[in-house]
Amino acid sequence: MASSKVLHIDIETYSSNDIKLGVYKYADADDFETMLIGYAYGDGPVEQISLASGEKIPDSLAADILDPRVIKVAHNAAFERTCLARTLLGKGKRIDAEGWHCTMAMASMLGLPKSLKDVGMLLGLKDEDRKMDSIGTRLIAFFAVPQTPKRTNNFRRRNLPCDDPDKWELYKQYNRNDVVAEREIYRLETAMLRIPGEEMEAYRLDALINDLGVSIDGRLCASIDGYIESHLDELGERLKELTGLENPNSVRQMSSWLKGRGLAVASLSKASVEDLLSQTDDEEAREALTIMQQTKKTSTTKYRAMLDSAVADADGSLKCHGTLQYYGASRTGRWAGRIIQTQNLPRNTIRFLPEVRELAREGDFEGIGLAYPNTMQAMSELIRTALIPEAGERFVVADYNAIESRVAAWLSDEEWKLDAFRKGKGIYEATASKMFGIPIDCISHDSPERAKGKVAELAGQYQGGIGAYKRFGAERFGWNDAQIQSLVDSWRAANSSIVGYWKRLEKAVEAAIERPGSVETLGHGISLATRGKILFVKLPSGRELAYQNIRIEDVGGKRTVCYDGETATTKWGRIESYGGKFFENIVQATARDCLRDAMLGLARKGFYPRFHVHDEVIVSVPYREWPDDDAIITEITQTMADSAGNYDTKIPLKAAGYTCRFYLKD
Repeated sequence: MASSKVLHIDIETYSSNDIKLGVYKYADADDFETMLIGYAYGDGPVEQISLASGEKIPDSLAADILDPRVIKVAHNAAFERTCLARTLLGKGKRIDAEGWHCTMAMASMLGLPKSLKDVGMLLGLKDEDRKMDSIGTRLIAFFAVPQTPKRTNNFRRRNLPCDDPDKWELYKQYNRNDVVAEREIYRLETAMLRIPGEEMEAYRLDALINDLGVSIDGRLCASIDGYIESHLDELGERLKELTGLENPNSVRQMSSWLKGRGLAVASLSKASVEDLLSQTDDEEAREALTIMQQTKKTSTTKYRAMLDSAVADADGSLKCHGTLQYYGASRTGRWAGRIIQTQNLPRNTIRFLPEVRELAREGDFEGIGLAYPNTMQAMSELIRTALIPEAGERFVVADYNAIESRVAAWLSDEEWKLDAFRKGKGIYEATASKMFGIPIDCISHDSPERAKGKVAELAGQYQGGIGAYKRFGAERFGWNDAQIQSLVDSWRAANSSIVGYWKRLEKAVEAAIERPGSVETLGHGISLATRGKILFVKLPSGRELAYQNIRIEDVGGKRTVCYDGETATTKWGRIESYGGKFFENIVQATARDCLRDAMLGLARKGFYPRFHVHDEVIVSVPYREWPDDDAIITEITQTMADSAGNYDTKIPLKAAGYTCRFYLKD
């Protein structure tokens, strides 16, 4: 039977490992310790334990922290859960996420900022209940991180409570204030949120995935990281020699040198350097630009990130933990990549990938250079392969085919497209066939009609116009604006149900704003209603999307739906929207729920993803349990297809997969 206890908790910690490397690495430091624990049961008084002053954790509190029946509430609960596991159970131990509630995740569900300070301010907490941000930052810098020895503090490498009792008392107040603020935020969020049971199950599964972590090939990472460091030095020296510049990394100096070579330089961004290369035959300019391309390969820094953030298992193998953030994208609920950013890994196109990878492991970069002169590009393409399965296992990589197109067609009842999916037709071929009135059998993979269909399908689904089509590559085919507009018109004519859905959705949003309390329905479980100043969009799964301070404004003489949220720069501000953009949010959120249900279905069968990327899951499966590759691929892909999309009618989902002994894109 579930406990009625609710335990609000906040801790202050010390570690010589940088928190930027993730909480698992942070808590793995030999000198890690929990210094303060502030806590309160329900609406009771805030209690505090100063472990750094020699106080002990009461047995009853320790038991409640470990008891899955007791509800534990914290802001960014993964931090408290991981650090308290180290404190209570020891190095490398984990506390199950059952019973833990995270006010940061709840804030994201409500479309609010993720930081405690910002969410508290927007929810109207009293000044004394909000985080003492500037004071707290200084106190954390004083007590929670290693110090640089200076004569002014007697060469101390760490500040303890006895070193400044007044600051320690202030730090304790800061910790107590956090408990009060988190408790009030939890009360307010709980009053606004309706979280389905499957979503709490997904939160716990996410915690388990991050706890399990993914193994990395430490030898490969160390070899490539060492090469990159020395090679960048060589490239830098060559660039100095070639240009004669004192500092070729200076945009001003390099721009001036390139202009002297007859190039019109407006920028030295990655895209601009690529354009400049295509504009010159000057050999020295081309070499300089090629070197710049290689030195701008920021993706190769992931090797160092993997090595720095990895935690050693008992057997000495290295694992990266915490690579995913639950509900990282508040507008859809999708996961976000963290630390090594698995959501944004370079594609691998190297023809002899296993052989090149082995050369890199052995440090034979000269051999790689014979086949791939741009070795930095090759190193970038090997990043995926640094992620490896457990010993005696292999990865099964499986993803959904064209899931956003399938969900969009299902939501809008675009029957011809649903029929194409059910019959196993390629979506780009089917789209081109519908747009241009050509039999689908006459459209090959390399035909110009398919190319047009692909651009149109990718750019048009969310009400994209000429600009969107250009972003998806329309200009590469030499199409002018008139030709692109013709493509826009053809796609919309072929997808009249989707186009109609944009308009219906926009009207439903406006009606929900103008008639608070009313419920606007669109079929397939989609409904919209405003509660207070928040628009809630209920998805087929029962989960809700939230839009804060929803309203209609006059923008340039046009009625425009606006709301407040985190912008592209993560600043809180005003956001304008329209039917196609709301449709994009709903489609991507529904696709996210399909992935969620697929992972839950896999977990119930004992298949736990080590990480996932967009609509793809990566599972480590033992050979001894599943020796047959075809059998395990079928088991996982069929589970994914069966577990998700089961609403009033079934979304026609299809998953495909492959096995590999290191992560790669098939």
